[in-house]
Amino acid sequence: MKKRAVFASVGFGLLVAANILAADLPQPARNNSMIHGGNAAMNKAAGDTIDLMGPSGSGAPHLGDFENGWNGWTSFDATEPTESHWQVSDYAQMVPGNLAAWCGSLLFPTCNDSLDGVGGYGNNWHDLLSWQMAVADPSQPATVRVVATLQNDTEPTYDYTYLSVVVEGQLGFTDLQAWDGQGVFAVDNTFSYLPGDLVGGTDVSVAFRVQSDGGWSDADCSFYSVGACQLDDISVTVSQAGQADIVSFTDFQDGTFGDWEPGAPVGVGDFANLWSGLEDADECATNYSQQVAFIDDGVVVPGTGGGDCINWCYGPNGFIVNTQGGLAGPQYHIENSIVSPAMAWPNAAFDGAILAFDVFVHEDLTADAPGIFYQWGVRSADTDGSSGDVQSLLEQPFLDRHYVYYGGPEYRRDHFEVTDLLTAGRDEVQVLLGVWELGWAWGWIGDDGYPAPYFDNVSMKVFPFEGPAMSAKPEDLAQDSFPEIDVIDLGNLGSMHVRFDAARNISAAEDLRNDPGDSLVVDVVPMRTGAALAGIPELHYIIDANPVFDAYRTTATSGMVLGVPAVSPYGYPDPDAWAFDLPDTGTLFPGDVMHYYIRAGDDVVGDIVYATLPADLTGYGVFDGPLV
Repeated sequence: MKKRAVFASVGFGLLVAANILAADLPQPARNNSMIHGGNAAMNKAAGDTIDLMGPSGSGAPHLGDFENGWNGWTSFDATEPTESHWQVSDYAQMVPGNLAAWCGSLLFPTCNDSLDGVGGYGNNWHDLLSWQMAVADPSQPATVRVVATLQNDTEPTYDYTYLSVVVEGQLGFTDLQAWDGQGVFAVDNTFSYLPGDLVGGTDVSVAFRVQSDGGWSDADCSFYSVGACQLDDISVTVSQAGQADIVSFTDFQDGTFGDWEPGAPVGVGDFANLWSGLEDADECATNYSQQVAFIDDGVVVPGTGGGDCINWCYGPNGFIVNTQGGLAGPQYHIENSIVSPAMAWPNAAFDGAILAFDVFVHEDLTADAPGIFYQWGVRSADTDGSSGDVQSLLEQPFLDRHYVYYGGPEYRRDHFEVTDLLTAGRDEVQVLLGVWELGWAWGWIGDDGYPAPYFDNVSMKVFPFEGPAMSAKPEDLAQDSFPEIDVIDLGNLGSMHVRFDAARNISAAEDLRNDPGDSLVVDVVPMRTGAALAGIPELHYIIDANPVFDAYRTTATSGMVLGVPAVSPYGYPDPDAWAFDLPDTGTLFPGDVMHYYIRAGDDVVGDIVYATLPADLTGYGVFDGPLV
C-alpha cells in the first residue's frame, strides 16, 4: 500500500507548541533553514538596498573583511565575566530590610507588568562569592562546615547555584552541592581538606557560584526571576585536631560582604586572532586572505600549551581550536565571539536587514568529535527613544535563531534575514560571530578537533520592509502524519483521524518518547517605528479532503482561526509569539492534503500593512498534482 493512501499531507506549516521542554539548548543545524514571511509586493530591488557593512572598496561605512586589520571589531571570552553581579541588598527578601548577598541586576526591565518586577538575572552569567582563609596548621587535614540560608530562583535543570571548593593543583572548581528552581534551602555541608589540597599550601577556599546558560532568563524574558539567589547568615567553621576552631559568620547587615568577596572565575581564554594563509580541507575552495579564527597555538593565549591535532592537522603547525577548557580546565568549554563596531542605522524608513558572511566550517559530529559549532547574533537599540524608552546598545542581548551550526569541511556563504530580531525604531546595530564547544550537551566529548571555524567577508544589507516581520523554523512546521491510533481500522473509519501536529518533540529527553508539538507558533513582530499589531494574527487553511471520510469530518474544509498569545514552558507569555491550532480529531484523515498560511498586519496611526508567512501564496489552494 502506498504511503500516500494512509497519511494526511500538510502543505505548509509554522512554529510548533510553545511548551518546548528542551528549548534552552541551541539546536545543531547544518545551515540556515528559517522561513520568513513578508508582503508579497515588498520591493527588495538592488537600488533600494543600503550596504551598511561590506568588503573593502564597497563604499559601505563599515568593513566586514579583515584585510587591513580588525576594522573596529573586538573580541571577548564569554566564559570570563567582566563584572560581578553580587551585591548586598534586601531585594525580594521575605523580611523587608533584611540584607543578604544577592546575585542579580536591577537593569532588567519588567517582562510583564502583572507577573514580573524590575530586575532578575541574565544569560551566560558566572559569578563567584568566595571565602578563603589560612588554616592554623597546614600539615594537618581540616574539616570544613558551611551553613547558610539560600533563597534560590533559577531556571530548573539549566541554571544553578553551586557550593564549590578550590583544590590546589586542579583547574576550575570542585562542586559539592547544587540548587536549581525556586525555593528556600538550608545549606549545611561538611567536607575535608587534606594538606595537599590547601590552596597555596595554607588556605581553605570556598565559593558560592551562580552559573546560567545561554538562554531563558530575565534578559530574554523567557524566564522570570527575582535574581538568581540570595545568600544570608553564612557561617564557615574550620576544625583541626589540637587547634581552636576558626569560625566566620556573615549576615551582611552592615551593608558589606564581610569575609566574603565577589568576583569572576578564570575563563577558557580569548583565542580570536587574525590569520593569513590558512589551509583548509575544502576540495573546492580556499581563502588565503586574512580571516578570523580561534586556533589555540599556545601564543594567542599563553599558558595552554596549544591545542594539538589528532587527525585534522591542516591548521598552522597542526594546532586546532582548544577542546580541553583552556586556562579554566577540562570541565569548561570554549565560547569566543567577535563583535562588530556599533553601526548607525542608515535610514529610519528601512526596516529590513540581511546578515551574510563567509565561514569555513568543519565539525563532522563523529563519535570522537568535540562538538565545536559556530554561531552568530545581532543586537540593536533605540538610543534616542524615538519609539518609546531610550535604550543602551550595550545592555541589549544578542539575538539569533537558537541554532549552532556544523558540517563541512567546506567554505559557505551564509545569509540570514534578521529583520524580526531587530528593535523597532533602532538607530544602532551590532553583529556577533563566534565559536562554541557545546557538543558535550549531546554526548560529543572527543578531542579530535579542527582549526575551524574561520570567518571573513561579513556584510549587512538594509532594505525597505512592509508589514510585520514573521519567521518560522522548519522543524516547527506542521508535518505529514499517520492516524493517531497507528493502525488502519477499516471497520471504524472515524477513529482514523490524523493530528494537526508539528515535527518537534516537546517531551523531555529523559522521557525517551516522542510527543509532537500540538500548537503551531509563529513570531510576529511589528517593525515600523510606532507600529502595533493590527488585530490578532490569523491562520488560514484549505483542505483537499478525501471523500471516504466526509461522514466523520467535523471541521470545515476551509476557514480561518485566530491565534492566541504563546507562552514559555513556564507559563510566561512571549510578546512576539502567537500560537495556532486546529482540532486534532475531525479535521484531517488519511489522504487529505492541507495548505495553510499565517496572516498579520501592523498599524502605524491608521496605516495598516499586511504580511503573510510564506510571503508568496502562489499555489495556495491548488491541488492539481500529488506534489503541489
